[in-house]
Amino acid sequence: MKASSTFDKKTVLALSAMSTLVFIWYFQEITLASLAYNDAVNHLAIIRGMDETWHNGGNLFDFWMAHSGLGHPLVRNYQFLMHLVFWILHKTILAPLTLERAFNTSVALCAMALPWAVYRGATLWGQTALQDVGAAGSVLL
Repeated sequence: MKASSTFDKKTVLALSAMSTLVFIWYFQEITLASLAYNDAVNHLAIIRGMDETWHNGGNLFDFWMAHSGLGHPLVRNYQFLMHLVFWILHKTILAPLTLERAFNTSVALCAMALPWAVYRGATLWGQTALQDVGAAGSVLL
């Protein structure tokens, strides 16, 4: 089995179209900076808690989330790395954006990158390029 290791023009075009479609889907959420979907509200609350703790001189790695689960140090046991990475991104690269807009932009960028990552992963299976692009397209369903 031979894995395709390069991106030809058709593949780049197809993957770019998929990423553009994802961008169109997320555009309104980015521009409105709304967080009324899924559990993003809780994720943003965790990141806000980290930010407030940082500003107040507290322990960024172990802060109290009074509104969650009758109050406990939630970050200690719940996806800490993802929240920390986003908090660092917001303080550095995405600093000009509000926290909500930075969060939605990050989600959209990750979603836009997903077809490219799935395509590269599918190439490891040794299928045809068309099958690899099909696997990448399946993540949009």
